[in-house]
Amino acid sequence: MKTEAEPEVLNVALKSLEHYPSAEVAAQVIAILENEEPAIRSQAARLLGLVADTTQLKILFDAYQKEPEPVVRSALVNAMGRLAGPGDMLYLTECLRDSEA
Repeated sequence: MKTEAEPEVLNVALKSLEHYPSAEVAAQVIAILENEEPAIRSQAARLLGLVADTTQLKILFDAYQKEPEPVVRSALVNAMGRLAGPGDMLYLTECLRDSEA
């Protein structure tokens, strides 16, 4: 999926991908976390919370650490929380605590 598409087109495409959870969709959406539009990055993070799996937690956390926009950071935290299993929660809590210090 190209990330230079018009924001409106990209937003509609991301919303439609919610119905097709798969590793392939998640892999394509990860690149969109680099989009210049915060609304698109936020939508991509939300979608990843629905279609990704725990193997993408580190990618989401890395995106969180470099993300300047609060709305996108919030979407990334939400996505990580949706994906994390019971064994990941302590790790995520520590990571988030360290990144805010």
